[in-house]
Amino acid sequence: MPQTHQSIVVDAPIDTVWEKVRDFHDMSWAPNVVTRCVAEGDTSGTQVGARRLLNDVFHETLIELDEDAYRIRYTIDEGPSPISRPRSAATSNTYTCRRSPRQTRPSWSGPRHGMPTGTRRWRSVKGSM
Repeated sequence: MPQTHQSIVVDAPIDTVWEKVRDFHDMSWAPNVVTRCVAEGDTSGTQVGARRLLNDVFHETLIELDEDAYRIRYTIDEGPSPISRPRSAATSNTYTCRRSPRQTRPSWSGPRHGMPTGTRRWRSVKGSM
């Protein structure tokens, strides 16, 4: 399956950026990509198994939260085709923060059909950090 990779450079320390993106239930850092994020179930947004509903369409599940590697992985379990896939065929999407001098490079990777809508919107995340 074709993959895509999107990244930006944020003028902030990695711990500041990670604190914004690590909570699976809080997408306030991506206002031009996500218009609504609703937690589903009782699992905390910082625990594997957390579920959310994005933009009233995409049901997603957190499958990894690695504090040391500054990485989260999640699946899109349900939503419009072709982005969602049957659970048995679900592919994961990954957010990773990488350290650079006085800056952080958050990135997103996943199947090409699941990429954030529009590069301009992804770059707008930069202003939210």
